[in-house]
Amino acid sequence: MSNHDLRDDTECQNCGHTVEHSYCGYCGQKNTETRQSFAHLAAHFAEDLTHYDSGFWRTIKYLLFRPAKLTQEYLMGRRQAYVPPVKLYIFISFVTFFLMSVLPNVGLTNTSVSTVHDAKEEKVVEAVPHQGHITRQFSFGEVSFSSVKDLQKYQDSLPQDKKYSKLQYWLMKKTITKFEESDTETLTPKFMEALGHNFPKMLFIYMPIFAFWLWLFHSKKRWYFFDAAIFTLHYFSLMLLLTTIVMLIDLVFYALHLDKVSGTVSGFLTFALLLYTFVYFYVAHKKMYHESMGMSVLKSTALFFINFILMGIVLIVFAMYTFFNLH
Repeated sequence: MSNHDLRDDTECQNCGHTVEHSYCGYCGQKNTETRQSFAHLAAHFAEDLTHYDSGFWRTIKYLLFRPAKLTQEYLMGRRQAYVPPVKLYIFISFVTFFLMSVLPNVGLTNTSVSTVHDAKEEKVVEAVPHQGHITRQFSFGEVSFSSVKDLQKYQDSLPQDKKYSKLQYWLMKKTITKFEESDTETLTPKFMEALGHNFPKMLFIYMPIFAFWLWLFHSKKRWYFFDAAIFTLHYFSLMLLLTTIVMLIDLVFYALHLDKVSGTVSGFLTFALLLYTFVYFYVAHKKMYHESMGMSVLKSTALFFINFILMGIVLIVFAMYTFFNLH
């Protein structure tokens, strides 16, 4: 915001102290007019966008091609020229998950014809009379049940030492109940949509776990949990950014009507970028913690295995939570 937006009155509107220059020396608030025209707001927005743009692209360049550089710069106090880690993650995750929710609708025009045909076929099938009553079966291992009542009867008939545990019984009961309450054909699409909505929450919850294991593997006297958290924010921002790049490339292929090539290119890019994130972590870990190559590779590999297992567990828990809370 330029200096011509400053107030003539030198009394700070926030704390009442005298403002000697543009900013109050006591509370830090800028002494600007509170009520401004639309032209002022537009100019202010353009100025902020230009300032953000220069720092943003510098941040993205380092994030993509300079492993651990952003983290090192931030921890050494050189922060003004870059987008802060939390803001960077929030911005990239917003763009990524917004695109995930919007882009699948692009293909509706191609599927509209087949959808009509499918609907006609369904009507034909429904017109054929059923031979008897069809009962759905819910299988759990070698045992199947058609309802919660069947499950309860089976549980009551078992010896005490062979009964399902309270957690097992609860999970089985909730699963059968959910399928009984829902239309089987629409249950899977609803589940996938709800899981997609919950995935950003899962990722945000898992980041402190990732940072904890990173911190646990290194000297507590030299490194703080805060340092590992900044590294984690940058690394997760990179993974989301690469995901966004793949989706945008798919969008370009769709816009050019190159659907046949899109699947092959997308698969290749996904594999290449997954490999890049894998190698990137090893390089970033080495540059961040300045350990010997052998020790750095050993720790990086252990961290990958630990987080792969834990991420799988968290994903299963979130999937179960999502499924049991479907409406």
